[in-house]
Amino acid sequence: MEASQHIPHRPRLVTWLGLGVLTLAVIYLWRLILGLNLPPLPFTVPTWYIPLTGGLWGIVALVDAAALFRGAPWAPGMTRIGTATYLVWYWLDRVLLVQSEYHRSTWPLALAISLSALVAVTWTLNHPTVRNHFEERAT
Repeated sequence: MEASQHIPHRPRLVTWLGLGVLTLAVIYLWRLILGLNLPPLPFTVPTWYIPLTGGLWGIVALVDAAALFRGAPWAPGMTRIGTATYLVWYWLDRVLLVQSEYHRSTWPLALAISLSALVAVTWTLNHPTVRNHFEERAT
């Protein structure tokens, strides 16, 4: 590498966003592992649904986190689409499949967390230092 080339420094906001996505990846991969040996309980979904969604969301989040940490130019787009898709899935899953008093009583907090996450991801990806970081990496 030539001395005149500059490798852009990753902004802290990208690091924090990447850590958040990585945390989700670990949670969903853990869901995959635990879902492979479920106890015989009365589930409201087929037993294959739990490890399948754990594996799917775990892999998607792991790829997205790696892209964010590496500064891949397509990472912001994947993060936007992934966040929107995840939130739609989460709420459809919660409204259509989950049937418990706990979930019915905690929906206001879940909604507040969902909206906060959406605002945080959108704000982070639109922050000038973050946009510049990924634009520099694209050139």
